[in-house]
Amino acid sequence: MLIITIPAAELFNEKTNEFITTKEQTLQLEHSLVSLSKWESKWCKPFLTKETKTFEETIDYIKCMTITQNVNPNVYNFLTASNIEDIKNYIEAPMTATTFSEDKQAGRNREITTSEVIYQWMISLNIPMECQKWHLNRLLTLIRVCNVKNTPPKKMSKRDIMNRNAALNAARKKQLNTKGWWIMAKVYLSAGHGGSDPGAVAYGMKEKDLNLDILLACNEVLVRHGVTTVLSRTKDEYDPSTQEVKEANASKADIAVSFHTNAGRGDGSESLVLSTRGKAYKVAQLCEKHTQAIGQNSRGVKVRNNLWFLKGTKMPAVICECAFIDHDKDNDIIDTVEERRKFGVAYAKAILEYFGIPYNDGTVTTPETKTSENFLVKISILTLNIRKGPGTNYAKTGKKTGRGTFTIVDVKEGKGSKKGWGKLKSGDGWISLDYAKRV
Repeated sequence: MLIITIPAAELFNEKTNEFITTKEQTLQLEHSLVSLSKWESKWCKPFLTKETKTFEETIDYIKCMTITQNVNPNVYNFLTASNIEDIKNYIEAPMTATTFSEDKQAGRNREITTSEVIYQWMISLNIPMECQKWHLNRLLTLIRVCNVKNTPPKKMSKRDIMNRNAALNAARKKQLNTKGWWIMAKVYLSAGHGGSDPGAVAYGMKEKDLNLDILLACNEVLVRHGVTTVLSRTKDEYDPSTQEVKEANASKADIAVSFHTNAGRGDGSESLVLSTRGKAYKVAQLCEKHTQAIGQNSRGVKVRNNLWFLKGTKMPAVICECAFIDHDKDNDIIDTVEERRKFGVAYAKAILEYFGIPYNDGTVTTPETKTSENFLVKISILTLNIRKGPGTNYAKTGKKTGRGTFTIVDVKEGKGSKKGWGKLKSGDGWISLDYAKRV
């Protein structure tokens, strides 16, 4: 709101040959959508244009701005130059601290802004009607803010995406002190069957258990290489293929891989795809390549058009059959957890090769030191992680030591510890000796 004072004055009316006198008058003015609407309804033309207003049009807009009641119409004839300047500055004032970054590439809006247009904006943006009494510039700023907040993010160009990924890779390389890799890969991994569905059964083994061991080993390697993974399950639970397909599609992964174990007394591994065309076929070929590398026979890549995991997924999908559970020879190479881990690592290598990510086995070439005998250490912190190997490059077991005294049976140097890593007598894994005191 603007408050101005028009001084008392006397004016001679040549038409009536009379002097007109007015008292000092204080006016309250508001430059709002209400005043804009009043003026446009009278003059039938848009006010918010660069067109120069006549003196009569200008005085009439000041009248439309006036919210003081019972004003003598003659008062407006005595507006001073100072009054006019104050009104002009008030109309042009931003009335907000909000600023915008201008998009130079955006085209200009050629629509002429009228009061009806502004009312339409308010209705479409659910702006309360009481805002029509706001200073017009503040109301227009609110409309613009609402538009900005409701506008979907601008789609990144290929160049912008490449620059973003390059920056992420540079940060990852610095963090891990490696040559770096493409870190934007995302993979959905499925362990077939589970829970009440054992899958194929032979020689006292259940397919669901074999599949899960392979998935967990594969996942461990992929995560270590910076690949984002989404898993169908991490324990023995029922997860039908319909649910897996929903999860895979929701994850928006780049590829989906499902691990299974064959039956029918055949021999060798095979990878199943929906078609010999496309990215899935390349993934499947790499899977067979890397299972052969660990000594398994390959039955090749086969097309199956009746499997929902292949048909329902929106990304390239492969079903990997590592071996035949009911074949003597094949059973011999999958009957231990360690052997199944080899298959998991082989499949991880195939996935990494597909994404162009160099495989790193995670070993650290540091001198090895062993103690001549077991010794005790005292741990004084609650949250000391236990790892699967001597170094931070090995995965956490999920267990922590807590405070107490522990027996160390072996010591090795490794990444992430100045004093080396100690192997717990309990067999739970390795701990950093930086947080242990020998007793």
